[in-house]
Amino acid sequence: MLAFARRYDHFRQYVPERDETRQLSGQWQPEVAGCVSALSRMTLADLRTRQDRLGRASRELGLHFAVEEGQHASSAEWQLDLFPRLIRQDEWRVIEKGLVQRARAMNAFVKDIYGEQRILKDGVLPVKTVLGDPAFHRELMGITLPQEYPITLGAVDLIKTGDGSWKVLENHFATPFGIAYALQNRRLLGQVVPELFESQSVLPVASFTARLAEVLRAAAPMDVDRPLTVLLTRGDNRQALFEEGFLARRMGAMLAQPADLLVRQGYVFLRTIQGLERVDVIYRRIETSSSDPVAFGNSLVQGVPGLVHCVRKGTVVVLNALGSGVADNRAILRHSDEIIRYYLREKAVLGTVPTFNGDDTGQLEWIRKHLEKVVLKPICDLVTVRKAYPGLLPTGSPAEIENLLRTHPHLVVGQPYLSPSKAPRFIDGVFQPRSVFLRAFIIHGSKPYVMPGGLTRQSIIPNQARITIMAEGMKDTWVLASTDATEETPTTPTTEPLEAVLAPGALPLSSRVAENLYWLGRYLERAENTAHRITVMESVRWDELTGSDRKLHGPLWRAMVATMGLSGKTAVTPRNWAKMTSGIFLNASDSASVLSCMNAAQWNANAVRDAITPEAWQSVNGLCEQLRNFARSTEPTQTSHREIGAIVVGGVAQIFGTFERTLLHDEGWRFLKIGQLLERAVATTSFLQTALPKAASDQLRHLTDDSGLVVILRILGSLDAYLREYRARPYLDRLARLLWQSPNAPSAVLCCLREICEHTRQIAKTEGAALPAQRFAEQIDVVCASIEAIPLVDIFPLRALEINPREEGAAKPVLEASRRAVQAETTRQLRAVEQLHTLLEDLFFSHQESVQAKQLDFTLKLRSR
Repeated sequence: MLAFARRYDHFRQYVPERDETRQLSGQWQPEVAGCVSALSRMTLADLRTRQDRLGRASRELGLHFAVEEGQHASSAEWQLDLFPRLIRQDEWRVIEKGLVQRARAMNAFVKDIYGEQRILKDGVLPVKTVLGDPAFHRELMGITLPQEYPITLGAVDLIKTGDGSWKVLENHFATPFGIAYALQNRRLLGQVVPELFESQSVLPVASFTARLAEVLRAAAPMDVDRPLTVLLTRGDNRQALFEEGFLARRMGAMLAQPADLLVRQGYVFLRTIQGLERVDVIYRRIETSSSDPVAFGNSLVQGVPGLVHCVRKGTVVVLNALGSGVADNRAILRHSDEIIRYYLREKAVLGTVPTFNGDDTGQLEWIRKHLEKVVLKPICDLVTVRKAYPGLLPTGSPAEIENLLRTHPHLVVGQPYLSPSKAPRFIDGVFQPRSVFLRAFIIHGSKPYVMPGGLTRQSIIPNQARITIMAEGMKDTWVLASTDATEETPTTPTTEPLEAVLAPGALPLSSRVAENLYWLGRYLERAENTAHRITVMESVRWDELTGSDRKLHGPLWRAMVATMGLSGKTAVTPRNWAKMTSGIFLNASDSASVLSCMNAAQWNANAVRDAITPEAWQSVNGLCEQLRNFARSTEPTQTSHREIGAIVVGGVAQIFGTFERTLLHDEGWRFLKIGQLLERAVATTSFLQTALPKAASDQLRHLTDDSGLVVILRILGSLDAYLREYRARPYLDRLARLLWQSPNAPSAVLCCLREICEHTRQIAKTEGAALPAQRFAEQIDVVCASIEAIPLVDIFPLRALEINPREEGAAKPVLEASRRAVQAETTRQLRAVEQLHTLLEDLFFSHQESVQAKQLDFTLKLRSR
């Protein structure tokens, strides 16, 4: 804690305009004074350092916004400001009451629109405005909505106007976005600037995800005792992958993509390593039209065929309910007061920003006359518009929306430019006033709960009148705790303990997560193998070898690059070693390069962000960034090649150590280890398939010059293991015994397979996973038995030459027979190890129909008990 007597006037040049932190007299608002005082005790250099730390912490965690740009997506930095936004609790109660009221009204509206449509029959809303909404789906008419609350999670965008009142800018009751960012803002600010919290009592936000998980579980079908909840995501770069992974991890829910789910016999199932697991509740993060290609007649979307049928049968609950996007229709914003009055018989607590609809002739004329003074918006989200009207709004730019107003005016609304309140933001070493916008979140149910705070977005550009995307500045949003101990937040549940069990029993491991972890292990091991082997060969100093030495080491080079997928380079030895090495390390266009392997590993890690720890993600992301920095630098020298190799080898070891230390040693971690070990077994067998036959032909030379065998052992990281095992110089038969049959040498084929078998047997103890895991373990045992039975004495008979020398000519038939035997054995081993990969995929990842059929009836019977 800082204890400086001196104070710094960082706000001397701060000239606020419509600033919510200042009184009319120019003095700070009482609730802000504590933060100003804490910041004033820091030097300017300290403030810069804290702001930099906020940015660095977010980058290390991989926090970003997914910003859609046309048909692609880019990442925008997480720009959290060190000055929080503060809201008094009495002011917050008004917001809270208005949010609960609006959520109640919109729940009634969604149920009515897909039911009797009373509000349309009574003429409260224009029929064409509601039924012409692309987010309205006639296919869902009469569908059974989950309980009384089809909208479980909602969000509302608010602005604070000049008179101090709060007004609604937009509704988000289909798939609200931004919860994870609000929670992380609080955590990061508390870590980097803890002094701010010492002067204020702030209501916590961390319990929001736990409360959401409770509500989702409570919505499960009545016949289910142990409901399984999945968070359904699109799973591509256009969605906020960070947020969805964060929410799934905090809620104890499975993160699933449409391909992870399938419908059988009127139920929704999740593909897991155990087989098919019935799904009871789906927290939907995809638009309705993408949820079921059968129900909505769109074969171009992936979706879950048959999902709507299951919803109608009541075997699965989808929240927020399918079709709830009608509540987000911007064209009905101007009717918010009427909707609340119609369903609740109450006056609206929160006003709504004036909104003009393009489908009304008079309002359209007003919009066209005031184009310079309005913000144009499509009536629903861009994805829904594009699906309903292919070819429209490819990028969603203001120019495209203005053109949409001319061609399809019923799809556009206009809102006057607003002058929202402002708050200080630390920019370039100076606090400057910038506009602020608030997104508040509510969980609706029998006991509604509003997150005490929310996501404050702040413009960075001076006098910016609107924020069209999430890629802007942010603030942690504080709701100050009341000084009256008797007061109580009206929507906070008081009877149910927060420690309620969220997920009874362990969650199943989905096939997609298991497969990504498996390939993450393989790609990391592949990158380390490549870096290590190139470093070993570089230490041989190829450029300086004599012709005879190159003849000796040439087969080792070809064996090495063959294991790395560099088939085009196996026929010749490198003429320019430095150029060749640089490409193997850093050529991103070569799928076999170290950089490509790490990029693939990062992709797999990103796909399972919900299943790994932040520390694990940071370790993978950090090594990838280091390699990319090397790739962007000038042509590396041989010295830098050795440096890169050491960084990769050490970095991958650190990554595996982080996984080992921070991940639960559950099924997911075991698939990571299986991937690592199987990749190592493949690398060893494929290298030996090329290197050993040549070595068998050169056995007479090895009796006097064992340098080639030493390099083989070094390439496979087994020289020290050999010396500890045999305490003698290398002989080919002992080398083969070590690398084929040793149960203890880490690179030995048998050792790798035995470890894989042990992990598999542990997976078999998981409920429901015994059948596929036992079958896989049995096949591994078969391969191990065949390796243990290799007749080494028959394959390598030439050791007798040391004792009973023969003429070299007499040894040639023996050498040739040994070469053929080695070739056959290494080929057989490689085929057997590769077949293990195929079997693994069939049993745990792709799920052949025969396996599914055998387990489906058992799964249904088990869940119905």
